[in-house]
Amino acid sequence: MKKASTKACEISPEVKRAVAERDGGICVVCGRNVGLPEGHYVPRSKLGMGIPENIVCICRECHEKQHARGCGELVRRRMKEYLEEKYPGFPDEDRVYHKYPEELRL
Repeated sequence: MKKASTKACEISPEVKRAVAERDGGICVVCGRNVGLPEGHYVPRSKLGMGIPENIVCICRECHEKQHARGCGELVRRRMKEYLEEKYPGFPDEDRVYHKYPEELRL
């Protein structure tokens, strides 16, 4: 059985379709027409959710750079700028999975 946090971080087929349509299959980092709707702005390792407000189309090369030392911050900054254009004012806190409702957190 999968943990709830893992499931919340997965990208559903519906979200993949919506992101692919929103981004037109273009990598939001480099602009090439080879982007796949699988780039978490807030990474899964930090419980980034699989929601359109946290997912972008990104090419394999830029996705690898996102996780590489030295380049990652530039890639994440471009992802953040893009998502901010699409969802102005959407807080990063809402891109993260929280097991308990806010009123129950310590």
